[in-house]
Amino acid sequence: MLKAGDPLILDTSVIIAGFKRDPEVLASFGSAGTLYVPVTVYGEPYTGALKSATPEKKLEQLAEFMKAAVLLDVDWSTAQHYGRLRKQLEENGTPIPENDIWIAAITVQYGHKLFSADAHFDRIGELNLESFQQ
Repeated sequence: MLKAGDPLILDTSVIIAGFKRDPEVLASFGSAGTLYVPVTVYGEPYTGALKSATPEKKLEQLAEFMKAAVLLDVDWSTAQHYGRLRKQLEENGTPIPENDIWIAAITVQYGHKLFSADAHFDRIGELNLESFQQ
């Protein structure tokens, strides 16, 4: 359960829902402490903006959103978490998309809560997850 002031690591699914003005997501953004965006997450809506019919408008919207967030880059520790999580998922026969393993790794590394609509994050037991239902 999200508590006021909790830092949140955002997945692409909630960023997009925020752009669509989803009231639950916007309320969570408003009550959260710091909003963090992993670099792998940032790349996904950036790509979407470039592919859109109005790339300049979408890139501006993303840039404006990022003014309120802290970008998290990967480092050696993230890579080690990634390797361990990927190995566990493979051994359990429960793989998830590659970018999402990186997102999970950075979330575990920092110990914050991941805010996502993607159910497959439930496969990672040590992940502190705040789920959003679209």
